[in-house]
Amino acid sequence: MHAKETHHSLKLKMKMNLRAAFKFLSPLYQLRNRIRCNEAWVIVLASRFHTRELVEQLASQGHKVFLFDSSPDQANWRFACRSCAVDIYDRAYIPLILQTARNLGCNTVLMPQDDNLIPIYAEVNRLLDNDTRFSEDAVQASLSKTFMRTKLTEAGMAVPAWKIIKGADEVAEVPLPAVVKPPYGQGSKGITYVESEAEAGIAVNHIFNDLGQAHCIIEEFLTGRQFDVEGVIQDGTPHVHLITEECYTDFLPEFTKPSWYLHGPDLPEDMKAEILRETFAALAACDFYSGAFHLELKFQGDRAMAIDLANRMGADFFKYTKLVTGIPAIHEYYKSMNKGALDTRDLDSIPRHPVLRFFNYIDRPANAAISDLAKSLSEEGRVKLSVFGNQLELAGDDSELRNFLKQTYALGQLLHKQAHPEDELKLAI
Repeated sequence: MHAKETHHSLKLKMKMNLRAAFKFLSPLYQLRNRIRCNEAWVIVLASRFHTRELVEQLASQGHKVFLFDSSPDQANWRFACRSCAVDIYDRAYIPLILQTARNLGCNTVLMPQDDNLIPIYAEVNRLLDNDTRFSEDAVQASLSKTFMRTKLTEAGMAVPAWKIIKGADEVAEVPLPAVVKPPYGQGSKGITYVESEAEAGIAVNHIFNDLGQAHCIIEEFLTGRQFDVEGVIQDGTPHVHLITEECYTDFLPEFTKPSWYLHGPDLPEDMKAEILRETFAALAACDFYSGAFHLELKFQGDRAMAIDLANRMGADFFKYTKLVTGIPAIHEYYKSMNKGALDTRDLDSIPRHPVLRFFNYIDRPANAAISDLAKSLSEEGRVKLSVFGNQLELAGDDSELRNFLKQTYALGQLLHKQAHPEDELKLAI
């Protein structure tokens, strides 16, 4: 125990020393960046969600970046020309952000993927009077799953069956299996798949007691394929850049640990058309007009249903859009806010290089066999393999990546049957 405490203490001291070093070096970094960058100033409202890459990519295009930073990772500062460490979730900072924007000649401000920032971000852009528009419906739909579902229903769109739960005693009324969700939040935090009333009660109490929310949502669990749609909107016209298929199901769904994301998959034309139809309808129903968007949907038969929507960039949207399609998503986001000419090609005309991210392979019973399979495919030149901690990233043809997925599920099924011959394992691909 003493050794653990000592190790923890050393880690804290190291973090404090690193932060102090960044703070000391910050003026030097900012001076270097000002010399390097000669394009227009950009203001970024920064948070813990992928801020560094947003700032770095803007700086790489010559933009001078003023960073309002609430993130503990001061590495963000290395790519900014000026920084101000503030709690930007506090509306009291809006006048300071506005004054800075006007002093620097910025017509808009940008933000990374953080739902908590959207109200401040929208309000500042409204007050800058810049012809971009962020409606109250778009803001509320981004923050509240309850509001978003209500707007979709009012627009005549199909949504998964859902119910607001205000007390654990209401759980018995809900058909199972189901998914329990907090009304506010992102990153799948608090989202739980439940198969029994007891599991539902635990999930509901977690949202009430640990997350401090006054109600939650229980919705039907759809077994169809799930997709993310990423793009930007300019003057109310959406431009879709990337579709990603995702799966959270191994032996049972666990939303805190995704199984895989397949960026830029090959899809049948009718499925692609249905994804786009649902995307455009959802954006219109929630009055999205400017900036970036991230939408999640699931299929029930041949019909797509929106399950989440936000007026922001999706997680890793800019990185994998650029990697898979060559479209520099961060710059499209900047142009969409500043009346620049966007890449308006449709999905069929954008060349794709699919990328599969396969998560948590170390935690799986077949981890050694899965790792060997990925390495074998790479050595044969059928995929390009990268390893990031507990994540395998494979780039290659759609058919090769799906074949890898099928083989990993077969390996998992075999090992599970050997350990639990009495179980009938249900797998989803």
